[in-house]
Amino acid sequence: MIEITFLGTGASIPTKKRGMFSIHLKHLNHSLLFDCGEGTQRQMVLAGISPFKVEKIFITHLHADHVLGLAGLIQTMNFLGREKPLEVYGPDKIKKYVRFFKEWDYLEMGYDIKAKKVKEGVIVNEEDYKINAFEVKHSCPCYSYVFEEKIEPKLDKKKFKKHGLKEGPELRELKEKGRIRMEKGIVKLEDVLAPSRKPTKISIVVDTLPIEKIVEKVRDSDLLISEATHSHELKERSHEYFHMTAKDAAMIAKKANAKKLVITHFSARYDDEKVLEKEAKKVFKDTIAAKDFTVVQV
Repeated sequence: MIEITFLGTGASIPTKKRGMFSIHLKHLNHSLLFDCGEGTQRQMVLAGISPFKVEKIFITHLHADHVLGLAGLIQTMNFLGREKPLEVYGPDKIKKYVRFFKEWDYLEMGYDIKAKKVKEGVIVNEEDYKINAFEVKHSCPCYSYVFEEKIEPKLDKKKFKKHGLKEGPELRELKEKGRIRMEKGIVKLEDVLAPSRKPTKISIVVDTLPIEKIVEKVRDSDLLISEATHSHELKERSHEYFHMTAKDAAMIAKKANAKKLVITHFSARYDDEKVLEKEAKKVFKDTIAAKDFTVVQV
């Protein structure tokens, strides 16, 4: 099970109801953060999420409302005695920002921060998950992220015995190389696999025009998290500032065959996000509008 916590759902400025944009993803023992708007560390405390356990932070772009909270979070981790390295991913110049934050005057860092510039493609490839990045169209370099779970293949005993395989070195070689030569010919890994569920796919898309590229990159997502900064009646204004409307987000979810859509990143002009949820639901029924501290399990 993967657990998503919406730490902040506001765009540009905080309101009484909404903190600045940030999303926490928990998968097994992994703690990942996507964007880190001002006040994110306090939202984490209120949500019961330990800043100390975060291992990777993915910044979509370097506008202040998505990155200012990084300075406080870095210092809080240091104050708590963190020793293990922290990885921060982001567009061009992310290294400059991270260097500035960790070299703050009178701060003695007790852990290393590895800042990594994002390019399109797989940017993280762990044993049990991977993360793809793709560039979207905003007023500055901006990336969206796709989290994909990895499921260890399980072998069907009846199938591999049928092919003359035995447990031990032969099976290890098959798992490592994907195929093995036997007396009767080549045996491929897929020939002996047991039925397995499809790995979970979660896509996070914010601060962009609704370009067709997004549809292809987020296709078949189990959960699509998308900005819905404005209602569609403000489409021209929204697109002028390189943002999407609730209807835009819903159209992408529908075209991409997503299973569920959660909209977030709301303009302060909307006191009630239900207006945007209602608009999106007309196009894509399985939509919810996130509030601060909404938790979604996939």
